[in-house]
Amino acid sequence: DPGVAGGPGHSASIFLYHCRSMGCLTSLGCQVLSLSSCSYLTKLDGAVLWYQGCMLSSLDIRYTEFSELNEIGNNNAPTIYSTCQLKDIEGIGSQVSSLKWSEGFELCTICRKLEQIDFSWSQLSEIDNLQNCTALIDLLLMGAQFTSKSIEGIFYNHTTLDQINLSHNKKITQISDKVFGYMANLTILTLGFIPDLTYIHPEAFKGLVVLRFLDIQYVGIRHLPLGASNSGLAFLNITGSASIIDFPEALLLPNLEVASMNYAFHCCLFEVAAQRATAEVTTPPPIGTETTPLFVPITAGSSTGIHTGRIGFVGRHTAEEQAYKDRLFSSGNVERIPVYRASKEKDVELLCTPSATPFTPCLDMFAELWLRIAAWCVSLLAMGGNVTVLLVIIFGKHKMDNTRFLVLNLAIADLCLGIYLLILCVEDVSTRGEFSVKALDWQSSRQAQVAGFLAVFSTEMSFYTLMLITIERYVTIKLSMDIRYKFTRRRLYILACGGWLFACLLATLPLVGMSSYTNNILALPFDIGDVVDKAYVGFILLFNGMCIVVISVCYLGIWWQVRFSPAFSKKDNQIARRMALLVMVDLACWLPLAVLGLAATFGGNILVSLEASKIFAVFVFPLNSCANPFLYAIVTNHFQRDLIRILKAFPEKVGD
Repeated sequence: DPGVAGGPGHSASIFLYHCRSMGCLTSLGCQVLSLSSCSYLTKLDGAVLWYQGCMLSSLDIRYTEFSELNEIGNNNAPTIYSTCQLKDIEGIGSQVSSLKWSEGFELCTICRKLEQIDFSWSQLSEIDNLQNCTALIDLLLMGAQFTSKSIEGIFYNHTTLDQINLSHNKKITQISDKVFGYMANLTILTLGFIPDLTYIHPEAFKGLVVLRFLDIQYVGIRHLPLGASNSGLAFLNITGSASIIDFPEALLLPNLEVASMNYAFHCCLFEVAAQRATAEVTTPPPIGTETTPLFVPITAGSSTGIHTGRIGFVGRHTAEEQAYKDRLFSSGNVERIPVYRASKEKDVELLCTPSATPFTPCLDMFAELWLRIAAWCVSLLAMGGNVTVLLVIIFGKHKMDNTRFLVLNLAIADLCLGIYLLILCVEDVSTRGEFSVKALDWQSSRQAQVAGFLAVFSTEMSFYTLMLITIERYVTIKLSMDIRYKFTRRRLYILACGGWLFACLLATLPLVGMSSYTNNILALPFDIGDVVDKAYVGFILLFNGMCIVVISVCYLGIWWQVRFSPAFSKKDNQIARRMALLVMVDLACWLPLAVLGLAATFGGNILVSLEASKIFAVFVFPLNSCANPFLYAIVTNHFQRDLIRILKAFPEKVGD
């Protein structure tokens, strides 16, 4: 049931509907043949592509069901070579699995004028060598079934290909140095969305000397093998490729215009390189002077000899370039890095995303000297105070009552936060001056995960224990005569064990995929990737806020009981002030944490500055851990007497 468009004899187009065989077409002259609606066609005779008198230039076999495209070839080889005018094959969604035929009758031997082959989302898994397709420009194999082996040699050293799309080929696990070779005109290469692609040979891209657009997002490689030969690269997309840690030096990609990275630290590399280059060249050299430029752009028609005879990406895809830039601008998270290029008359910008945030800065972790000193002091103070509390409670003469047991748990939790801050201090010292280069190694390290675990565990266990201490005091004062609410030793142990399990569970969730400790320098779980991550952060903030409310209400009840007691005294007034101080310290610790969590959830660049985040990490976040040993233990008379007794007994034991 053919539908024919055009005049008799030599039709311009033929559209077939529900056809079952192709024999009738061998006597028709046509330019466009569409079989995309032939759901009953099970075999396509390749003779339609070369039969004498057929001037077919476009073959449309999209979404067809036949799995075999018969070999093009018979005894009339000279006729085949002279009559095949095919320029475009569209096999999107088709079931054809192979375009590999016998020697002498390959696709490109017969149809040398092919300009585009599109078998996206098809079952195609192998194809003939394309070297003889000397007019081929676009090879679109997105979502096909190619493997690491079957792509070798297909387009190796091809001279005219401008665009190759191999994205979504799930069976490709590695790319060897025999895939691309030297391709003098390839400007677009798309290899994204292949999660099992874990290795690309270090020299795989070495021969792609005019490559301008590289899309390699959501792959599993660690090293991105770009070098000096790829200096013309202008557009780079590695979004979602979280495993890419080893990134090429920024100066090897001097002509990069737009970069979509997975980590802000990749953008930092270019910013640092730009700052160094600006420092080295404070005054741009005059145009035309014989100097070695810092950045040498590769453009169409340049004296390097590339792009000779063809416009390539620079001309064919200008609209796509602008659309890509527009999409990046609309994301609102773009770092505009001013870069001086010696071959330009004015400064230009590299558009890089994601931009640096308070949790992913380009500078050192603690860049200022005063902040570095303060971090060490706070860390040592938190650890020293809590270790002192632990030693006095464990080796003191007093019996382990409810209060001492709870303070012991509080000291352990707060000690963990001191260790967390110590880990950050050590990392700051070890990466000083090179943090933007080593930041990803730190974020993906075991140390960062341990630090993050300690931070979350300490915070949640500390809030939980403070709430238990407050409730225990409230019950002791307000409900001392009611045995139902009395804190027995067994009940207290059960509540404490529940707190440990609860805090460990919350600290473990980021290790198993709910939020993450690896997406910011503070190793805090402020990675808001989806609704589950937001729910995790929201739950933590809600729980901590609930603890603050319970503590405040209980202390208000205690204060009310003491203040309006007939026996109210000056000493009672001091107790009331101390309770107010406890509540204020808890609020001072929780409110910045809540603001930071909300900032991470709804836009950290808007609400929190880089300086604020550093001050938070050094002073506010560890505030409870530093203050609790003094508020709950060291300032009490019992604790001081025990401490003095231990200090006096220590020289005697050493002497013995």
